[in-house]
Amino acid sequence: MKIDVTCRHTRITPTIKRMLEERLARLERFTFVREAHVVIETVKYRQIVEIQLKTRTKEVLCREEGRDMATVIEVAVERLERQLKKMKEKGATQRLNDGTRTNGDEALGAVRSAARVALRVAGPKPAAKVVAKATKRRARAAELPDEDVEQPRVVAGKPHAKPLSVEEAALELAGNGADFIAFVNADTEELNVIYRRKDGDLGWIERGGRRRSRV
Repeated sequence: MKIDVTCRHTRITPTIKRMLEERLARLERFTFVREAHVVIETVKYRQIVEIQLKTRTKEVLCREEGRDMATVIEVAVERLERQLKKMKEKGATQRLNDGTRTNGDEALGAVRSAARVALRVAGPKPAAKVVAKATKRRARAAELPDEDVEQPRVVAGKPHAKPLSVEEAALELAGNGADFIAFVNADTEELNVIYRRKDGDLGWIERGGRRRSRV
């Protein structure tokens, strides 16, 4: 981890510098921490330490002050350590709930991972084209001309009653054997459709034709 130290109205002694580096070295076990910027300042009898950590996604700042520089550094690093631990636990919880980690259920985890890999973002297609392609597939399967195949009926359906994430909708479609599922996207609160593509993947249609990558 890269460490930069700035002193204001004071000079850092070799002992304090060594202590600071040793305390910050404890934070290297959090691999997402990239840099540490330390500002040491003396204002009358107050010793002030400000430490800013840069991670892959955000910055973590801690400011402590007191009469003894060594104690102030120790307290500041301990506070940062607690914050980083919470960040690490929060990240682990998010991965647990993103559909790929299932708290020890390896079978369910494998199914969810497969659903995420299978999901492909597809642009909106007019209903007429979807019906026409379905008709041609049936005709080829029956080895009959298109005009001899009974045209499919358009039947009104209702979206899934409970708002779902895209991954949850893909899992439900994989489990119920249907050709498609209409649902309210829990993230955007708009009507979405996930359907089975001809190539075996899953297509995702959003209202308004917006494309979003979720895999």
